[in-house]
Amino acid sequence: MLGAETGGFRGNFYKGYEIVLKTLFGNFVEKKEENDSKIVNIWGVVPIQDVFWKGNLSALKKLLGELGYRVNTFFGTGETLDNLKNSAAASLNIVVSETFGVEAAQVFEEVHGVPYITVPFPIGDHGTENFLKTVGNALGIEKAFVEKVIREEKAYYYSFFERIADVYSDLDLQRYTTVVADSNYAQALTRFLTDDLGWLPELVVITDFLTEEQEDKVRSCFTNFESGLDPEVVFDTDASNVGKYISKHWGQSSGQRYFEGFNPGFILGSAMERDVAEKLGVPQLSVNYPISNRVVLDREYAGYTGALRLTEDILSILVGNR
Repeated sequence: MLGAETGGFRGNFYKGYEIVLKTLFGNFVEKKEENDSKIVNIWGVVPIQDVFWKGNLSALKKLLGELGYRVNTFFGTGETLDNLKNSAAASLNIVVSETFGVEAAQVFEEVHGVPYITVPFPIGDHGTENFLKTVGNALGIEKAFVEKVIREEKAYYYSFFERIADVYSDLDLQRYTTVVADSNYAQALTRFLTDDLGWLPELVVITDFLTEEQEDKVRSCFTNFESGLDPEVVFDTDASNVGKYISKHWGQSSGQRYFEGFNPGFILGSAMERDVAEKLGVPQLSVNYPISNRVVLDREYAGYTGALRLTEDILSILVGNR
């Protein structure tokens, strides 16, 4: 029997995730003499805190399967204790986060000798292309093969965007956006919104507890957008301050005749931002914990297919409110 001390006063859910993984990797996973070059492990998607974790892990597993690899996700559908116990046979550990699971990856490398990489959680074309290229490079996969997989995924992805292009333009569905999320989702959503959907996510509020070093790493994920967007990134664990940041960023009307402000606006966050959205008169979609106004089963937002689901959810709210 293993014990992991995860008392609530010692940290938050993310810290508990890290502690449990480190305990399992150090004391439960069996040592292996040889590695299987076609097996990888993936983590960084935190169960429950990522409401879409089941679907996201399945989507990432499918993408890596297209590169020719078998994947241990530990918390995904169909995973067993044997998958975890034998995970030291993997050739690489992939942490889809700059913050969650990194310490556990370091323990895994120290105990079992399996190297790790970190790569931002991917949503949509640009984020997923970066994910596949980063993983492919780390595994020494032939670049031409990785490019082939990306081309095929993009062709499928954009074939659906082409269907809505005229409606998108005719109904003027572009929006200013405030993104309120943890460090994994915040960067992924922002990149998707600006580089894939053509929106303007100018304000990002990151709500999880981070060290200064972690904040610096996360902040670096908000650079080099294809669109050239340079969003304001704020770190604040108090969700009640979101309205204040929106007012500060877009300003408040002083009675002038022409004043746009946060209009047309949209908030992607959690159920905590519903009151702010109602007060400002803008639509809101809950995509981050806590979510109390949606039912989520195996829905995913990761990868190319996940971005299609996210686009459906966002645009359905806009069209439904017309």
